[in-house]
Amino acid sequence: MLKKIFTLAFILSIGGLHAQKSVMDTLVNVSMIQIDFGFQKPGNDLANRYGVNTTAGISFMYKTQNNWLLGANFSYIFSENVLNKDQILSNISTSNGQIIDGNGMFTTVKYHERGFYTHLSAGKLFPVLGPNDNSGLFFTGGVGLLQHKTLIQNPENKAPQISHEYVKGYDRLTNGLAISELIGYKHLGNNKLLSFYVGFEMIQAWTKSRRDYNFNTMQKDTKDRFDTLFGIRFGWIIPLYGKSSDQYYYY
Repeated sequence: MLKKIFTLAFILSIGGLHAQKSVMDTLVNVSMIQIDFGFQKPGNDLANRYGVNTTAGISFMYKTQNNWLLGANFSYIFSENVLNKDQILSNISTSNGQIIDGNGMFTTVKYHERGFYTHLSAGKLFPVLGPNDNSGLFFTGGVGLLQHKTLIQNPENKAPQISHEYVKGYDRLTNGLAISELIGYKHLGNNKLLSFYVGFEMIQAWTKSRRDYNFNTMQKDTKDRFDTLFGIRFGWIIPLYGKSSDQYYYY
């Protein structure tokens, strides 16, 4: 996933090298590709499963000449901070929390958080504290989908009880409707390499388990959940300006 994001960023940056337009003296319409990174702390029900996570993603944003913002985003969520690991496989673990593989030996089990957040957003940019009228403080709100699960890996692949379809009974796959708010600073410069943004983001999601049966609890999880995330997000912006037809004269 990360390789695909970086590859797309490189292609877009090369393709837009000749698409320059001055933003210093006038408001402009501009499309933007944003390569996003962030760090988030979970809250509410999500805080009972995971610790701090990292995100990496890509988004498309369109800024109108009146500084309205419209966008779409996909962020990949990943972390090694899985809480209460001893409870996830409790029904097939020994008294000291270990898993016995098909050869009768203790095997290695690794736990990771994996998920994503995707949404459509709208907002407004206010040209204050920036070098031109296309930069400044901004606010956006979004609506979309939040999904997360626990990725359980057996590197030696010798434990059939957590292989293939069986592992789905333990991964706690969860998703649901989510809304988000992002407030921060966006900088658009004549030099495209100097275009960036940074902001504080909050996500609230109403989620449910999407598995028919949880093996460790021996029942279906029917609980309505409220998952939240908040943290810092920053990104490199690739502005896709149209070619300017303006003539510049120097004396």
